Amino acid sequence: MEVIELTRQLGKAIQNDPRYIRYHKAKAENDENEQLQDDISEFHSIKMLINMEQGRPEQDKEKIKKLNDELTALFERVTNNPAMREFEEARQDMDELLASVNHIITASANGHDPMTIDASAPQGCTPNGCAGCSGCG
Repeated sequence: MEVIELTRQLGKAIQNDPRYIRYHKAKAENDENEQLQDDISEFHSIKMLINMEQGRPEQDKEKIKKLNDELTALFERVTNNPAMREFEEARQDMDELLASVNHIITASANGHDPMTIDASAPQGCTPNGCAGCSGCG
């Protein structure tokens, strides 16, 4: 079978994986969560105001501090939102799946036996550099 056709089958298998399904469900729920979206939008607006104030020749330090305090509170509210926590967990699981797939493909392309490659992707380079490595994923 042709490599591209097998890749398409792999893509279909990924879309049927529970990690993929969980990730896309969590993403959709976040996108539909009006309070979360409002908080994220407000976070970006405040960040932009901080950048504008910091870019002025005569910065208002008190205003910057107040905006930073608001930004910190919003950041905590967004990151502590149960929907956002679920999304981040699901995203991490999906990233790990894709890193494993990429690791196996890369190691295979570097001549390793695809059937014996450890499915867990390397977590980073070793102190010995790239010696014995199958390549970065």
